[in-house]
Amino acid sequence: MPDIEPGPRPARRAVQYLRMSAEHQRYSIARQTDLIADYALRHGFEIVRTYADPGKSGLSLKGRVALQQLLADTLSQTRDFDAILVLDVSRWGRFQDPDQAAHYEFICKQAGAQLVYCDEPFNNDGSVASSVIKILKRLMAGEYSRELSAKMFAAHMRHARQGNIQGQPTPYGVRRQIVGHDGKPKYVMKPGEQKALHGDRVRWVLGPDNELKTVRTIFEMYSTRKYTMGQIAQHLNKTPGSCENDWDWTACRVRGILKSEVYIGNYLYNRRTSQLQAHATWNDESLWVRASVLPPIVPKALFQKAEDWRRRAKGRPRVYTDNNLLKRLNRLLTKYGYISEGLIDKTYDFPASSTYWSRFGSLENACREIGHAIKNRERDESGRLWTDESRLDSLRQLYEQNGYVSRKLISETRGVPSGKSFYKHFGSMDEACVRAGIPVMSLSETCQAALAQRNERRSKHKVSKVVCVSGKIVWSTYSTEEILDGLRRVLEQHGHLSIELIRQASDLPPLSTIYKRFGTLLNAFELAGWSSPRSRIMAENNRQRARKARMERERSSEAAALAGGAAGGQQPPPGAGGRRRASR
Repeated sequence: MPDIEPGPRPARRAVQYLRMSAEHQRYSIARQTDLIADYALRHGFEIVRTYADPGKSGLSLKGRVALQQLLADTLSQTRDFDAILVLDVSRWGRFQDPDQAAHYEFICKQAGAQLVYCDEPFNNDGSVASSVIKILKRLMAGEYSRELSAKMFAAHMRHARQGNIQGQPTPYGVRRQIVGHDGKPKYVMKPGEQKALHGDRVRWVLGPDNELKTVRTIFEMYSTRKYTMGQIAQHLNKTPGSCENDWDWTACRVRGILKSEVYIGNYLYNRRTSQLQAHATWNDESLWVRASVLPPIVPKALFQKAEDWRRRAKGRPRVYTDNNLLKRLNRLLTKYGYISEGLIDKTYDFPASSTYWSRFGSLENACREIGHAIKNRERDESGRLWTDESRLDSLRQLYEQNGYVSRKLISETRGVPSGKSFYKHFGSMDEACVRAGIPVMSLSETCQAALAQRNERRSKHKVSKVVCVSGKIVWSTYSTEEILDGLRRVLEQHGHLSIELIRQASDLPPLSTIYKRFGTLLNAFELAGWSSPRSRIMAENNRQRARKARMERERSSEAAALAGGAAGGQQPPPGAGGRRRASR
Protein backbone atom coordinates (compact mmCIF):
# COMPACT_ATOMS: atom_id res chain seq x y z
CA MET A 1 0.00 0.00 0.00
CA PRO A 2 1.28 3.50 -0.74
CA ASP A 3 2.35 5.53 2.21
CA ILE A 4 -0.22 8.07 3.35
CA GLU A 5 1.28 11.42 4.20
CA PRO A 6 0.08 12.74 7.56
CA GLY A 7 -2.07 15.92 7.41
CA PRO A 8 -1.26 19.18 9.17
CA ARG A 9 -1.39 19.00 12.91
CA PRO A 10 -4.37 20.82 14.46
CA ALA A 11 -3.53 24.08 16.25
CA ARG A 12 -3.48 24.02 20.02
CA ARG A 13 -6.14 26.17 21.63
CA ALA A 14 -4.69 28.87 23.86
CA VAL A 15 -5.64 32.10 25.62
CA GLN A 16 -3.49 35.18 26.07
CA TYR A 17 -3.05 37.33 29.17
CA LEU A 18 -2.11 41.00 28.79
CA ARG A 19 -1.24 43.54 31.48
CA MET A 20 0.14 47.05 31.67
CA SER A 21 0.92 48.78 34.93
CA ALA A 22 0.02 52.39 34.02
CA GLU A 23 -2.77 53.83 31.93
CA HIS A 24 -0.45 56.22 30.09
CA GLN A 25 1.40 53.25 28.51
CA ARG A 26 -0.88 53.46 25.50
CA TYR A 27 0.95 51.04 23.23
CA SER A 28 1.82 48.37 25.77
CA ILE A 29 -1.29 46.25 25.22
CA ALA A 30 -1.02 46.54 21.43
CA ARG A 31 2.66 45.61 21.51
CA GLN A 32 1.99 42.57 23.67
CA THR A 33 -0.83 41.48 21.36
CA ASP A 34 1.39 41.68 18.24
CA LEU A 35 4.28 39.77 19.81
CA ILE A 36 2.05 37.04 21.22
CA ALA A 37 0.20 36.69 17.89
CA ASP A 38 3.52 36.26 16.07
CA TYR A 39 4.65 33.64 18.59
CA ALA A 40 1.33 31.76 18.31
CA LEU A 41 1.59 31.69 14.51
CA ARG A 42 5.12 30.29 14.59
CA HIS A 43 4.38 27.63 17.24
CA GLY A 44 0.96 26.45 16.18
CA PHE A 45 -1.30 28.06 18.78
CA GLU A 46 -4.82 29.30 18.13
CA ILE A 47 -5.77 32.18 20.42
CA VAL A 48 -9.40 31.72 21.39
CA ARG A 49 -9.77 34.35 24.10
CA THR A 50 -8.00 37.36 25.61
CA TYR A 51 -7.72 38.38 29.26
CA ALA A 52 -6.45 41.94 29.78
CA ASP A 53 -5.73 44.03 32.90
CA PRO A 54 -5.00 47.55 31.60
CA GLY A 55 -3.62 50.00 34.12
CA LYS A 56 -3.20 47.41 36.90
CA SER A 57 -0.17 46.90 39.11
CA GLY A 58 1.47 43.49 39.12
CA LEU A 59 2.40 43.56 42.80
CA SER A 60 -0.52 41.40 43.87
CA LEU A 61 -3.69 39.72 42.65
CA LYS A 62 -5.85 42.52 44.10
CA GLY A 63 -7.67 44.49 41.44
CA ARG A 64 -6.55 42.25 38.58
CA VAL A 65 -10.00 41.06 37.58
CA ALA A 66 -8.87 39.47 34.31
CA LEU A 67 -6.22 37.30 36.00
CA GLN A 68 -8.71 36.24 38.65
CA GLN A 69 -11.16 35.25 35.92
CA LEU A 70 -8.38 33.43 34.04
CA LEU A 71 -7.51 31.34 37.09
CA ALA A 72 -11.20 30.58 37.67
CA ASP A 73 -11.68 29.51 34.03
CA THR A 74 -8.53 27.37 34.19
CA LEU A 75 -9.89 25.43 37.16
CA SER A 76 -13.34 25.13 35.57
CA GLN A 77 -14.59 21.78 34.30
CA THR A 78 -15.58 23.39 30.99
CA ARG A 79 -12.09 24.70 30.18
CA ASP A 80 -11.64 24.96 26.39
CA PHE A 81 -7.91 25.78 26.12
CA ASP A 82 -4.63 23.99 26.78
CA ALA A 83 -2.12 26.83 27.10
CA ILE A 84 -1.81 30.36 28.49
CA LEU A 85 0.37 32.76 26.49
CA VAL A 86 2.07 35.62 28.38
CA LEU A 87 4.63 38.03 26.97
CA ASP A 88 7.23 37.63 29.75
CA VAL A 89 7.62 36.90 33.44
CA SER A 90 6.99 40.50 34.51
CA ARG A 91 3.60 40.59 32.72
CA TRP A 92 2.50 37.62 34.81
CA GLY A 93 3.29 39.68 37.87
CA ARG A 94 5.93 41.58 39.84
CA PHE A 95 5.12 39.79 43.08
CA GLN A 96 7.42 40.63 45.98
CA ASP A 97 7.42 36.98 46.95
CA PRO A 98 8.52 34.85 43.96
CA ASP A 99 6.72 31.85 45.43
CA GLN A 100 3.40 33.66 44.83
CA ALA A 101 4.00 33.77 41.07
CA ALA A 102 5.12 30.14 41.17
CA HIS A 103 1.96 29.22 43.08
CA TYR A 104 -0.36 30.65 40.44
CA GLU A 105 1.65 28.97 37.68
CA PHE A 106 1.49 25.65 39.52
CA ILE A 107 -2.30 25.94 39.77
CA CYS A 108 -2.56 26.32 36.01
CA LYS A 109 -0.13 23.46 35.34
CA GLN A 110 -1.95 21.13 37.71
CA ALA A 111 -5.25 21.90 35.94
CA GLY A 112 -3.69 20.96 32.57
CA ALA A 113 -2.98 24.43 31.13
CA GLN A 114 0.65 25.16 30.30
CA LEU A 115 1.98 28.67 30.96
CA VAL A 116 4.10 29.86 28.00
CA TYR A 117 6.36 32.96 28.09
CA CYS A 118 6.55 34.22 24.51
CA ASP A 119 9.37 36.79 24.80
CA GLU A 120 11.81 35.01 27.13
CA PRO A 121 15.12 33.36 26.12
CA PHE A 122 14.16 30.04 27.73
CA ASN A 123 11.52 27.39 27.17
CA ASN A 124 9.24 26.81 30.12
CA ASP A 125 9.75 23.04 29.91
CA GLY A 126 10.62 22.32 33.55
CA SER A 127 14.31 21.77 32.97
CA VAL A 128 16.87 22.84 35.56
CA ALA A 129 18.22 25.67 33.40
CA SER A 130 14.78 27.12 32.63
CA SER A 131 13.70 26.84 36.29
CA VAL A 132 16.82 28.71 37.49
CA ILE A 133 16.41 31.47 34.91
CA LYS A 134 12.71 31.76 35.66
CA ILE A 135 13.38 32.20 39.39
CA LEU A 136 15.99 34.88 38.64
CA LYS A 137 13.55 36.66 36.35
CA ARG A 138 10.91 36.68 39.08
CA LEU A 139 13.38 38.09 41.60
CA MET A 140 14.47 40.76 39.10
CA ALA A 141 10.83 41.74 38.43
CA GLY A 142 10.16 42.16 42.16
CA GLU A 143 13.41 44.08 42.71
CA TYR A 144 12.55 46.46 39.87
CA SER A 145 9.31 47.37 41.65
CA ARG A 146 11.16 47.95 44.94
CA GLU A 147 13.73 50.23 43.32
CA LEU A 148 11.07 52.15 41.41
CA SER A 149 9.03 52.57 44.59
CA ALA A 150 12.04 54.02 46.45
CA LYS A 151 12.74 56.48 43.64
CA MET A 152 9.12 57.58 43.42
CA PHE A 153 8.91 58.05 47.18
CA ALA A 154 12.02 60.26 47.17
CA ALA A 155 10.55 62.33 44.32
CA HIS A 156 7.23 62.73 46.16
CA MET A 157 9.02 63.90 49.31
CA ARG A 158 11.00 66.47 47.32
CA HIS A 159 7.88 67.84 45.62
CA ALA A 160 5.97 67.93 48.93
CA ARG A 161 8.70 70.11 50.49
CA GLN A 162 8.24 72.50 47.55
CA GLY A 163 4.49 72.72 48.25
CA ASN A 164 3.32 70.57 45.33
CA ILE A 165 0.30 68.42 46.14
CA GLN A 166 0.86 64.66 45.93
CA GLY A 167 -2.62 63.36 45.27
CA GLN A 168 -4.42 64.19 48.52
CA PRO A 169 -8.16 65.01 48.50
CA THR A 170 -8.90 68.69 48.16
CA PRO A 171 -10.16 70.16 51.47
CA TYR A 172 -13.28 72.28 51.74
CA GLY A 173 -12.60 75.93 50.95
CA VAL A 174 -9.52 75.13 48.84
CA ARG A 175 -9.06 74.67 45.08
CA ARG A 176 -6.36 73.00 42.96
CA GLN A 177 -4.30 75.09 40.57
CA ILE A 178 -1.99 73.86 37.80
CA VAL A 179 1.48 75.41 37.92
CA GLY A 180 3.94 75.13 35.04
CA HIS A 181 7.54 73.97 35.29
CA ASP A 182 8.59 77.64 35.51
CA GLY A 183 6.33 78.22 38.55
CA LYS A 184 3.72 80.33 36.73
CA PRO A 185 0.06 79.52 37.57
CA LYS A 186 -2.03 78.27 34.66
CA TYR A 187 -5.52 77.08 35.51
CA VAL A 188 -7.76 76.37 38.52
CA MET A 189 -9.10 72.85 38.08
CA LYS A 190 -12.67 71.73 38.68
CA PRO A 191 -13.58 68.58 40.64
CA GLY A 192 -12.59 65.44 38.74
CA GLU A 193 -10.16 67.18 36.34
CA GLN A 194 -6.50 66.12 36.08
CA LYS A 195 -3.39 67.80 34.76
CA ALA A 196 -2.46 66.93 31.19
CA LEU A 197 1.30 67.65 31.03
CA HIS A 198 3.79 65.54 32.96
CA GLY A 199 5.95 68.55 33.83
CA ASP A 200 3.12 70.52 35.42
CA ARG A 201 2.54 70.57 39.17
CA VAL A 202 -0.57 71.05 41.31
CA ARG A 203 -0.82 73.45 44.22
CA TRP A 204 -3.58 74.64 46.50
CA VAL A 205 -5.16 78.10 46.32
CA LEU A 206 -7.91 79.71 48.37
CA GLY A 207 -11.47 78.91 47.36
CA PRO A 208 -14.61 81.10 47.25
CA ASP A 209 -15.26 83.62 49.99
CA ASN A 210 -18.47 81.93 51.15
CA GLU A 211 -16.58 78.68 51.85
CA LEU A 212 -13.83 80.54 53.71
CA LYS A 213 -16.50 82.25 55.79
CA THR A 214 -18.05 78.85 56.58
CA VAL A 215 -14.67 77.52 57.75
CA ARG A 216 -14.18 80.47 60.09
CA THR A 217 -17.73 80.00 61.39
CA ILE A 218 -16.98 76.34 62.19
CA PHE A 219 -13.87 77.18 64.22
CA GLU A 220 -15.60 80.07 66.01
CA MET A 221 -18.69 78.01 66.90
CA TYR A 222 -16.60 75.09 68.16
CA SER A 223 -13.85 76.85 70.11
CA THR A 224 -15.66 79.95 71.35
CA ARG A 225 -19.37 79.12 71.60
CA LYS A 226 -18.69 75.43 72.49
CA TYR A 227 -21.06 73.93 69.93
CA THR A 228 -20.72 70.20 69.35
CA MET A 229 -19.73 68.89 65.92
CA GLY A 230 -23.21 67.52 65.34
CA GLN A 231 -24.82 70.85 66.23
CA ILE A 232 -22.45 72.66 63.86
CA ALA A 233 -23.39 70.23 61.07
CA GLN A 234 -27.09 70.82 61.71
CA HIS A 235 -26.57 74.59 61.63
CA LEU A 236 -24.65 74.42 58.33
CA ASN A 237 -27.26 72.19 56.69
CA LYS A 238 -29.86 74.87 57.43
CA THR A 239 -27.64 77.66 56.09
CA PRO A 240 -28.05 78.27 52.32
CA GLY A 241 -24.83 78.13 50.29
CA SER A 242 -22.70 76.26 52.83
CA CYS A 243 -23.06 72.81 51.23
CA GLU A 244 -20.42 71.99 48.62
CA ASN A 245 -21.73 70.06 45.58
CA ASP A 246 -25.05 69.70 47.43
CA TRP A 247 -23.46 67.31 49.98
CA ASP A 248 -24.86 67.29 53.49
CA TRP A 249 -22.71 68.26 56.44
CA THR A 250 -22.00 65.60 59.04
CA ALA A 251 -20.10 65.53 62.32
CA CYS A 252 -17.29 63.61 60.58
CA ARG A 253 -16.85 66.35 57.98
CA VAL A 254 -16.76 69.01 60.68
CA ARG A 255 -14.18 66.98 62.63
CA GLY A 256 -12.01 66.70 59.51
CA ILE A 257 -12.01 70.48 59.09
CA LEU A 258 -11.14 71.08 62.74
CA LYS A 259 -8.19 68.68 62.52
CA SER A 260 -6.73 69.84 59.18
CA GLU A 261 -3.71 72.14 59.33
CA VAL A 262 -4.40 73.40 55.82
CA TYR A 263 -6.59 76.10 57.39
CA ILE A 264 -3.51 77.64 59.01
CA GLY A 265 -1.64 77.34 55.69
CA ASN A 266 0.26 74.06 56.20
CA TYR A 267 0.43 71.08 53.84
CA LEU A 268 1.22 67.77 55.56
CA TYR A 269 2.72 64.77 53.76
CA ASN A 270 4.08 61.37 54.79
CA ARG A 271 1.89 61.09 57.87
CA ARG A 272 1.54 57.42 57.03
CA THR A 273 3.31 55.14 54.57
CA SER A 274 1.96 52.38 52.35
CA GLN A 275 4.60 51.23 49.90
CA LEU A 276 4.30 48.24 47.55
CA GLN A 277 0.61 47.79 48.50
CA ALA A 278 1.54 46.95 52.08
CA HIS A 279 -0.64 47.86 55.06
CA ALA A 280 -0.48 51.57 55.87
CA THR A 281 1.58 52.45 58.94
CA TRP A 282 1.49 55.77 60.80
CA ASN A 283 4.82 57.57 60.91
CA ASP A 284 6.34 59.54 63.75
CA GLU A 285 5.81 63.29 63.53
CA SER A 286 9.53 63.81 62.98
CA LEU A 287 9.15 62.11 59.56
CA TRP A 288 6.31 64.35 58.41
CA VAL A 289 6.74 66.97 55.71
CA ARG A 290 5.12 70.25 56.72
CA ALA A 291 5.21 72.95 54.02
CA SER A 292 3.57 76.39 54.08
CA VAL A 293 1.42 76.63 50.95
CA LEU A 294 -1.44 79.03 51.77
CA PRO A 295 -2.11 82.17 53.78
CA PRO A 296 -3.88 81.21 57.02
CA ILE A 297 -7.66 80.99 56.69
CA VAL A 298 -8.16 81.08 60.46
CA PRO A 299 -5.78 82.56 63.05
CA LYS A 300 -3.31 80.11 64.55
CA ALA A 301 -4.47 81.01 68.05
CA LEU A 302 -8.07 80.08 67.15
CA PHE A 303 -6.92 76.83 65.53
CA GLN A 304 -4.87 75.90 68.61
CA LYS A 305 -7.81 76.75 70.87
CA ALA A 306 -10.07 74.43 68.85
CA GLU A 307 -7.40 71.71 68.93
CA ASP A 308 -7.06 71.95 72.70
CA TRP A 309 -10.81 71.84 73.21
CA ARG A 310 -11.13 68.86 70.85
CA ARG A 311 -8.44 66.93 72.74
CA ARG A 312 -10.08 67.66 76.08
CA ALA A 313 -13.44 66.53 74.73
CA LYS A 314 -11.80 63.41 73.29
CA GLY A 315 -10.42 62.62 76.73
CA ARG A 316 -13.99 62.41 78.09
CA PRO A 317 -15.59 59.82 75.83
CA ARG A 318 -19.26 58.99 76.22
CA VAL A 319 -19.80 55.47 77.55
CA TYR A 320 -22.95 53.69 76.34
CA THR A 321 -24.41 50.69 78.10
CA ASP A 322 -25.74 47.78 76.05
CA ASN A 323 -29.29 48.62 77.10
CA ASN A 324 -28.86 52.25 76.05
CA LEU A 325 -27.44 51.22 72.67
CA LEU A 326 -30.40 48.93 72.00
CA LYS A 327 -32.91 51.61 73.05
CA ARG A 328 -31.36 54.11 70.63
CA LEU A 329 -31.40 51.50 67.87
CA ASN A 330 -35.08 50.78 68.53
CA ARG A 331 -35.94 54.51 68.34
CA LEU A 332 -34.08 54.74 65.03
CA LEU A 333 -36.04 51.77 63.68
CA THR A 334 -39.34 53.29 64.80
CA LYS A 335 -38.52 56.62 63.12
CA TYR A 336 -37.19 55.39 59.75
CA GLY A 337 -38.53 51.84 59.43
CA TYR A 338 -35.13 50.35 58.62
CA ILE A 339 -31.57 50.22 59.95
CA SER A 340 -28.27 50.42 58.06
CA GLU A 341 -24.70 51.44 58.78
CA GLY A 342 -25.05 54.54 56.62
CA LEU A 343 -28.20 55.64 58.46
CA ILE A 344 -26.51 55.16 61.85
CA ASP A 345 -23.35 57.06 60.90
CA LYS A 346 -25.19 60.09 59.51
CA THR A 347 -27.63 60.40 62.45
CA TYR A 348 -26.72 63.21 64.83
CA ASP A 349 -25.93 62.47 68.47
CA PHE A 350 -25.87 58.72 67.83
CA PRO A 351 -23.12 56.15 68.48
CA ALA A 352 -21.15 55.00 65.44
CA SER A 353 -21.95 51.74 63.69
CA SER A 354 -18.50 50.45 64.70
CA THR A 355 -19.68 50.66 68.33
CA TYR A 356 -22.37 48.07 67.63
CA TRP A 357 -19.85 45.85 65.86
CA SER A 358 -17.43 45.96 68.78
CA ARG A 359 -20.17 45.49 71.40
CA PHE A 360 -22.44 42.91 69.73
CA GLY A 361 -20.17 41.34 67.11
CA SER A 362 -22.14 42.75 64.17
CA LEU A 363 -25.01 45.07 63.39
CA GLU A 364 -27.19 42.03 62.59
CA ASN A 365 -26.71 40.69 66.13
CA ALA A 366 -27.68 44.06 67.63
CA CYS A 367 -30.83 44.22 65.47
CA ARG A 368 -31.68 40.67 66.46
CA GLU A 369 -31.63 41.76 70.12
CA ILE A 370 -34.48 44.22 69.46
CA GLY A 371 -36.43 41.72 67.37
CA HIS A 372 -35.58 43.15 63.95
CA ALA A 373 -34.10 41.08 61.11
CA ILE A 374 -31.75 43.36 59.19
CA LYS A 375 -31.60 42.94 55.44
CA ASN A 376 -28.40 41.26 54.28
CA ARG A 377 -27.24 43.19 51.21
CA GLU A 378 -25.24 40.20 49.99
CA ARG A 379 -28.59 38.54 49.15
CA ASP A 380 -31.37 39.66 46.82
CA GLU A 381 -35.05 40.10 47.64
CA SER A 382 -35.70 36.34 47.36
CA GLY A 383 -32.87 35.50 49.78
CA ARG A 384 -30.45 34.13 47.16
CA LEU A 385 -26.85 35.26 46.97
CA TRP A 386 -26.12 37.88 44.35
CA THR A 387 -24.41 36.57 41.22
CA ASP A 388 -22.13 38.69 39.05
CA GLU A 389 -24.84 39.01 36.41
CA SER A 390 -27.52 40.00 38.94
CA ARG A 391 -25.13 42.61 40.39
CA LEU A 392 -24.63 44.07 36.92
CA ASP A 393 -28.40 44.05 36.29
CA SER A 394 -29.01 46.00 39.51
CA LEU A 395 -26.32 48.47 38.42
CA ARG A 396 -28.05 48.95 35.06
CA GLN A 397 -31.41 49.53 36.73
CA LEU A 398 -29.86 52.06 39.11
CA TYR A 399 -28.38 53.95 36.15
CA GLU A 400 -31.71 53.96 34.29
CA GLN A 401 -33.52 55.35 37.33
CA ASN A 402 -31.01 58.06 38.29
CA GLY A 403 -28.88 58.78 35.22
CA TYR A 404 -25.64 58.11 37.12
CA VAL A 405 -24.04 55.58 39.47
CA SER A 406 -21.85 56.29 42.50
CA ARG A 407 -20.89 54.48 45.67
CA LYS A 408 -22.89 56.95 47.76
CA LEU A 409 -26.00 56.32 45.64
CA ILE A 410 -25.53 52.55 46.01
CA SER A 411 -25.20 52.80 49.79
CA GLU A 412 -28.38 54.90 50.04
CA THR A 413 -30.45 52.67 47.74
CA ARG A 414 -32.16 49.64 49.19
CA GLY A 415 -32.51 46.42 47.21
CA VAL A 416 -29.07 46.54 45.55
CA PRO A 417 -25.76 44.95 46.63
CA SER A 418 -23.41 46.94 48.81
CA GLY A 419 -20.68 49.06 47.28
CA LYS A 420 -18.02 46.82 48.83
CA SER A 421 -19.32 43.82 46.88
CA PHE A 422 -18.76 45.60 43.56
CA TYR A 423 -15.16 46.36 44.54
CA LYS A 424 -14.70 42.79 45.76
CA HIS A 425 -16.04 41.06 42.66
CA PHE A 426 -15.02 43.49 39.90
CA GLY A 427 -11.97 45.27 41.33
CA SER A 428 -13.38 48.80 41.01
CA MET A 429 -16.60 50.63 40.30
CA ASP A 430 -15.33 51.69 36.87
CA GLU A 431 -14.70 48.07 35.92
CA ALA A 432 -18.21 47.13 37.09
CA CYS A 433 -19.69 49.92 34.96
CA VAL A 434 -17.74 48.72 31.92
CA ARG A 435 -18.94 45.16 32.45
CA ALA A 436 -22.53 46.42 32.81
CA GLY A 437 -22.34 48.58 29.68
CA ILE A 438 -22.75 51.81 31.65
CA PRO A 439 -20.67 54.89 30.72
CA VAL A 440 -17.88 55.61 33.18
CA MET A 441 -18.45 59.17 34.43
CA SER A 442 -15.91 61.50 35.96
CA LEU A 443 -16.46 63.11 39.36
CA SER A 444 -17.65 66.38 37.83
CA GLU A 445 -20.10 64.58 35.52
CA THR A 446 -21.45 62.55 38.45
CA CYS A 447 -21.93 65.74 40.49
CA GLN A 448 -23.81 67.39 37.63
CA ALA A 449 -26.08 64.33 37.19
CA ALA A 450 -26.76 64.17 40.93
CA LEU A 451 -27.48 67.90 40.93
CA ALA A 452 -29.99 67.53 38.07
CA GLN A 453 -31.74 64.69 39.87
CA ARG A 454 -31.87 66.67 43.13
CA ASN A 455 -33.33 69.67 41.31
CA GLU A 456 -36.01 67.47 39.76
CA ARG A 457 -36.87 65.98 43.14
CA ARG A 458 -36.96 69.40 44.79
CA SER A 459 -39.17 70.79 42.01
CA LYS A 460 -41.70 68.04 42.67
CA HIS A 461 -41.76 68.82 46.38
CA LYS A 462 -41.42 72.58 45.72
CA VAL A 463 -38.44 73.12 48.00
CA SER A 464 -35.95 75.94 47.46
CA LYS A 465 -34.27 75.70 44.09
CA VAL A 466 -30.66 74.59 43.53
CA VAL A 467 -28.75 75.91 40.53
CA CYS A 468 -25.19 75.59 39.23
CA VAL A 469 -23.50 78.85 38.23
CA SER A 470 -19.97 78.70 36.76
CA GLY A 471 -19.35 75.32 38.33
CA LYS A 472 -20.52 76.47 41.79
CA ILE A 473 -23.57 75.25 43.67
CA VAL A 474 -25.89 78.17 44.51
CA TRP A 475 -29.04 77.88 46.63
CA SER A 476 -31.71 80.19 45.22
CA THR A 477 -34.53 80.78 47.73
CA TYR A 478 -37.92 82.33 46.95
CA SER A 479 -38.05 86.05 47.62
CA THR A 480 -41.07 87.72 49.20
CA GLU A 481 -42.07 89.38 45.93
CA GLU A 482 -41.85 86.04 44.05
CA ILE A 483 -44.20 84.43 46.58
CA LEU A 484 -46.71 87.30 46.32
CA ASP A 485 -46.56 87.24 42.51
CA GLY A 486 -47.27 83.52 42.56
CA LEU A 487 -50.24 84.03 44.89
CA ARG A 488 -51.60 86.76 42.61
CA ARG A 489 -51.36 84.45 39.59
CA VAL A 490 -53.27 81.74 41.46
CA LEU A 491 -55.88 84.31 42.56
CA GLU A 492 -56.31 85.57 38.99
CA GLN A 493 -56.72 82.04 37.67
CA HIS A 494 -59.10 80.62 40.32
CA GLY A 495 -60.67 83.70 41.91
CA HIS A 496 -59.70 82.66 45.43
CA LEU A 497 -56.78 81.25 47.42
CA SER A 498 -56.54 78.08 49.51
CA ILE A 499 -54.02 75.60 50.88
CA GLU A 500 -54.84 73.05 48.18
CA LEU A 501 -54.26 75.57 45.37
CA ILE A 502 -50.90 76.51 46.87
CA ARG A 503 -49.85 72.86 46.99
CA GLN A 504 -50.84 72.36 43.35
CA ALA A 505 -48.99 75.46 42.11
CA SER A 506 -45.58 74.61 40.65
CA ASP A 507 -44.09 78.10 41.09
CA LEU A 508 -44.80 78.47 44.81
CA PRO A 509 -42.68 77.27 47.74
CA PRO A 510 -44.02 74.84 50.37
CA LEU A 511 -46.49 76.06 52.97
CA SER A 512 -43.83 76.04 55.70
CA THR A 513 -41.87 78.70 53.79
CA ILE A 514 -44.95 80.94 53.50
CA TYR A 515 -45.70 80.52 57.22
CA LYS A 516 -42.13 81.48 58.15
CA ARG A 517 -42.12 84.47 55.78
CA PHE A 518 -45.56 86.01 56.60
CA GLY A 519 -46.52 84.50 59.96
CA THR A 520 -49.90 83.19 58.73
CA LEU A 521 -51.51 82.39 55.39
CA LEU A 522 -54.11 85.11 55.96
CA ASN A 523 -51.39 87.75 56.12
CA ALA A 524 -49.97 86.48 52.84
CA PHE A 525 -53.44 86.46 51.25
CA GLU A 526 -54.10 90.07 52.30
CA LEU A 527 -50.71 91.22 50.97
CA ALA A 528 -51.52 89.50 47.68
CA GLY A 529 -54.77 91.50 47.45
CA TRP A 530 -57.42 89.01 48.56
CA SER A 531 -59.42 89.00 51.76
CA SER A 532 -61.03 85.63 52.32
CA PRO A 533 -64.45 85.26 54.03
CA ARG A 534 -62.67 83.45 56.80
CA SER A 535 -60.38 86.40 57.35
CA ARG A 536 -63.35 88.79 57.55
CA ILE A 537 -65.08 86.55 60.07
CA MET A 538 -61.89 86.28 62.09
CA ALA A 539 -61.44 90.06 61.96
CA GLU A 540 -64.99 90.58 63.24
CA ASN A 541 -64.43 88.05 66.01
CA ASN A 542 -61.22 89.81 66.96
CA ARG A 543 -63.08 93.14 67.17
CA GLN A 544 -65.77 91.61 69.37
CA ARG A 545 -63.18 90.06 71.66
CA ALA A 546 -61.39 93.41 71.91
CA ARG A 547 -64.71 95.18 72.77
CA LYS A 548 -65.52 92.66 75.50
CA ALA A 549 -62.02 92.96 76.95
CA ARG A 550 -62.33 96.77 77.06
CA MET A 551 -65.69 96.55 78.84
CA GLU A 552 -64.25 94.12 81.39
CA ARG A 553 -61.41 96.50 82.12
CA GLU A 554 -63.86 99.39 82.64
CA ARG A 555 -66.00 97.36 85.07
CA SER A 556 -62.98 96.27 87.04
CA SER A 557 -61.73 99.86 87.32
CA GLU A 558 -65.17 101.13 88.49
CA ALA A 559 -65.41 98.31 91.03
CA ALA A 560 -61.99 99.26 92.35
CA ALA A 561 -63.10 102.92 92.62
CA LEU A 562 -66.27 101.97 94.51
CA ALA A 563 -64.30 99.82 96.89
CA GLY A 564 -61.87 102.67 97.55
CA GLY A 565 -64.71 105.18 98.16
CA ALA A 566 -66.49 102.87 100.60
CA ALA A 567 -63.30 102.41 102.58
CA GLY A 568 -62.87 106.26 102.87
CA GLY A 569 -66.54 106.93 103.89
CA GLN A 570 -67.40 108.58 100.59
CA GLN A 571 -70.60 107.99 98.65
CA PRO A 572 -70.53 107.16 95.02
CA PRO A 573 -71.37 110.05 92.75
CA PRO A 574 -75.04 110.32 91.80
CA GLY A 575 -75.98 108.47 88.66
CA ALA A 576 -73.07 106.12 88.86
CA GLY A 577 -75.30 103.11 89.18
CA GLY A 578 -77.43 104.37 86.32
CA ARG A 579 -74.45 104.74 84.14
CA ARG A 580 -73.46 101.18 84.96
CA ARG A 581 -76.94 99.94 84.12
CA ALA A 582 -76.88 101.89 80.91
CA SER A 583 -73.54 100.52 80.00
CA ARG A 584 -74.91 97.06 80.52
